[in-house]
Amino acid sequence: MMNRDCRQLARLLSRVWLAVMLMLVSLNSALAMVPVSEAQQTETILQALPEATRVADKEALEGDDILIRRVFAGDKEIGYAFNTNDVVNIPAYSGKPINTLIVMDPDGQLVATRVLEHHEPILLVGIPEQKLFDFADKYQGLNVTDQVRVGAGNNEDVRNVDVVSGATVTVMVVNEAIMRAARKVARHLNIAGLSKLAVVPPATVKPDVFSKADWIQLTGDGSIRRLALQRKDIDEAFVGTKAENQAAKTPADAEKEFIELYYAPLDIPTVGRNLLGDTQYNWLMGELNPGDSAIAVMGEGSTPSKVTVTCAAVFSTALSYSSPVR
Repeated sequence: MMNRDCRQLARLLSRVWLAVMLMLVSLNSALAMVPVSEAQQTETILQALPEATRVADKEALEGDDILIRRVFAGDKEIGYAFNTNDVVNIPAYSGKPINTLIVMDPDGQLVATRVLEHHEPILLVGIPEQKLFDFADKYQGLNVTDQVRVGAGNNEDVRNVDVVSGATVTVMVVNEAIMRAARKVARHLNIAGLSKLAVVPPATVKPDVFSKADWIQLTGDGSIRRLALQRKDIDEAFVGTKAENQAAKTPADAEKEFIELYYAPLDIPTVGRNLLGDTQYNWLMGELNPGDSAIAVMGEGSTPSKVTVTCAAVFSTALSYSSPVR
């Protein structure tokens, strides 16, 4: 009798769970951002460059996978407009890129930045979308040559853009997409002193080079890097923000360890094979697309509940792999 009741309860819970999942999917679809139309994009371009009389159709630059629109005042070229998705491909938290319109003048100044489409779940059911739109607006007036960082208000050497609390990953991806796309277009058009000819080819990994090594050897030769932070270091990094003086509650806490981090490039065979073993290394390499890299971030301290290893593909593929270190 008890077993039959348990089975009935299990079936009921399964149906409830399925109903909740369907409701969440429906809610997500209902709240999804409506993409900005081509007509609305053209309107934004004309507002950013009010002297414009014509916005040309998209064209490819020198056969590359870069599409731009030239903007004219009569016969004079006065600016360029492009979507980040037509220049770079950087997945956000959802695994899909956040497409943003950029309007740039011939001096490399960004005169308009507008989010066109996103699929970020935290913005669909939690944080208001307007916060993302306001964040993108902050790039207006910046130049492609500016060094821009998110949440670096205490660093005078860079241009700071305030982070959106609760959506850090999302806005960091937006920052990367806007600045990388703008610089890539500027290099192709020889804008603001940038040139395609000056681009240094990326380094490549030699997959057939491998040496057996242990943890001591890999940390000793710098293959695995270490970063140790005390609580006072965290407080110093957040001076002038709401998070100031939150890590060290008392003077005695200042010297206490906050976290000890290790990080390493996993796609280098001598590093990846020695850390993961052949089976896991081969699996990870099989998940990477051409041009992707993988890094491991390992840490322990007062913040993490246990030592963890996180491996993530960066630059173009959204991939994560996590396992506890015993």
